[in-house]
Amino acid sequence: MSKNVRNFIAAAVVVLIFTVLLIVVLLSFIDRTEKDNAWVFSAASASSESSGEILYDINTVSFDELMNVKGVGRSAAYEIINYREKRGGFTSMEQLKDIPCIDDEMYNILCSYFSVQSASANESNGAKINLNNATVRELASVDGISEKTAQNIVLYRKKYGDFVSIRELMEVDGIGTALFEKIKDKFTV
Repeated sequence: MSKNVRNFIAAAVVVLIFTVLLIVVLLSFIDRTEKDNAWVFSAASASSESSGEILYDINTVSFDELMNVKGVGRSAAYEIINYREKRGGFTSMEQLKDIPCIDDEMYNILCSYFSVQSASANESNGAKINLNNATVRELASVDGISEKTAQNIVLYRKKYGDFVSIRELMEVDGIGTALFEKIKDKFTV
């Protein structure tokens, strides 16, 4: 074989390998894009399918449950969970509009499946708030607890684990004896 033929075969093999890699990357990108933007393709049908369904709490829904909603992609589900964790939960569905990837169409889809329930349920029936799973918003809804103190409670829980007793609240920055006496009956562990 001549040197030119070998060079031609080597170049052809390199081009073939590069082409195969490019096709794999493009197919992966297309698949990911379709999943992330699924709501673009199915927004019209998602609203009609949800009529008559029970609304679930946007403050307790998991990433996987969001992904199961026809019309919600992976990136939107991630952004919703991230927003919720950073702010201690949603106080209204309108807050979804603060998330950049959620437009009016996706907002309508989400409103057909979810609502804000966790805080209102505790307030309406006088139920005690569980210190081990309450959000910053739920903690701050208690008279006497500021948002900063509520954040300190969550940080304490993350650092030291679940509360074993209500008295542990006195170890949280911002909670003294007087405040503890005022709020102790509003919590459970």
